[in-house]
Amino acid sequence: MKADLTLLQLNRIIVHEIPTRLPGKREPLEDLSETDSPATDAQMIFFRKHIIGSLTARGHDVVAAPDTESPVPGCLHQCLSTDRHDFVALSCTIATHLWESQRVSTRAALLLVGEGSIKEGRCVVVVKLSGQDGVSATREKLDGKTTIGLHTVQNLILSDEHRVLKAALFVQEADGLDGIAGRISDNQRGYRPSEEVADFFLRRFLGCVYAEDPKRTTERFYSTFVKFVNESIDDSSKQADYLIAVHAEMKRASTSVNPAAFLDAHLEEEDVLAFQEYAKAQGVALRSFRKDISLVEKRMTRVAMTFQGGTLVLAPVVAAPEGENYQQVVELGSRTEINPEVSVEQLDDGRTRVQIEDKLKQIKNR
Repeated sequence: MKADLTLLQLNRIIVHEIPTRLPGKREPLEDLSETDSPATDAQMIFFRKHIIGSLTARGHDVVAAPDTESPVPGCLHQCLSTDRHDFVALSCTIATHLWESQRVSTRAALLLVGEGSIKEGRCVVVVKLSGQDGVSATREKLDGKTTIGLHTVQNLILSDEHRVLKAALFVQEADGLDGIAGRISDNQRGYRPSEEVADFFLRRFLGCVYAEDPKRTTERFYSTFVKFVNESIDDSSKQADYLIAVHAEMKRASTSVNPAAFLDAHLEEEDVLAFQEYAKAQGVALRSFRKDISLVEKRMTRVAMTFQGGTLVLAPVVAAPEGENYQQVVELGSRTEINPEVSVEQLDDGRTRVQIEDKLKQIKNR
């Protein structure tokens, strides 16, 4: 999705209660909201902040699936492409589809559907929120019509540490259903960017699929980062540290990469800013992406250091165990928690010292 999420403005929101489906219950979903939820400026700012935060930190780009049976893409297209649509009725269709397609005994939830804009273009947001013990909504009347106040949703976000928040934002980038583009996030398994969006929410409910090819996205980020290190970082010690970091990140047992978190964890502040500008110039978006190292795996087995005098040092890279700080356990040689087997030091006179402490297996003339 090309849209800049920071420019999101919300204009209207409606909240529906999605009750638990009981075994054998096939009756239509009843008691849906009949009008927009009343919202103060402060509440709109609150939801805007949380939606942007979730989609930025944990989001993945998606598009409408061409063969989907979900009515959601059609509803989105009506909202995004014309003023002549019934927003409340379309939101009820979306809510009903969520209830009908979810598993029996799924805990109760709230569904928030909103209309807004990004720059001059329209957008639609869809948020599903539930707690560890489900949710209950307080209904109220507005001009004789039933609705749910936003304070119910706001209180759940603020108070329930076990909440589940799934968020999606959609824009119309081209004509037709094929032109719908979106960004979607899911904290079902906690606030970890490595987790992908639950298949039910993405495919069965929203009728979407991932937009990017993970192999190409991974290769482009990796290649851009390595090229930046080689071209823009003069300190050989930092070069080694940064290359080790990106290799460890690629090999780490996770399903996706969060570039912002990676840069903050492993690069000095001035280098973070420099890489952001470098990536922008290369047309590389620094957003979370699904990881597939198929195209770069062979390039990550070793780090090569070439010296002016003709010396070449090749050293294997070992990824850190999940949950540990790679800077403490990963180096150019084998993994250790105390001292690296290969160390790189930048000397004051511009030269570099490489120190190897290991058992020598073989020497060959070449």
